[in-house]
Amino acid sequence: MIRIVSRAALCGLLLVARAASAQDTQPEDFAIHGQATVVAQGVGGFASPYTGANSLTPRQVQETADITAFIGARAWTGGELWVNPEIDQGFGLSNTLGVAGFPSAEAYKVGEAEPYFRLQRAFFRQTFGLGGTREAVAGVANQLGGSRSVDRIVLTIGKFGVG
Repeated sequence: MIRIVSRAALCGLLLVARAASAQDTQPEDFAIHGQATVVAQGVGGFASPYTGANSLTPRQVQETADITAFIGARAWTGGELWVNPEIDQGFGLSNTLGVAGFPSAEAYKVGEAEPYFRLQRAFFRQTFGLGGTREAVAGVANQLGGSRSVDRIVLTIGKFGVG
């Protein structure tokens, strides 16, 4: 099943790259961006005199995959709605327990043989322009392209990670 997710990730990346090359200077009212991450990691043989439930097992290879969409729309002037659905699959080394949790920032959130869906972020952003000079804004993940006031107040409410 990991091959299916990997192929879907590659197709998604090609579509995103094609859309990015056709960017327009006009303000965006709607945007779809994507990201795919496939991580394969392994560990060779090593002496392991102490073993337990959270021990790193020698001689193993694991892989994880995740595909994330960044879908946004301009609700009204200054208002944006965003959702970031994600499909995850795979396992980290030794099920990402103990020291095996350290080498992968991806594997801690997966742990399933079959792909599964999660809504990582869903939020509303309101930008209040305070006038003055305007700056161009590139359309990227979780940000609609266009322009905005350099002096502004931004309010963001919803489900999202602090990082």
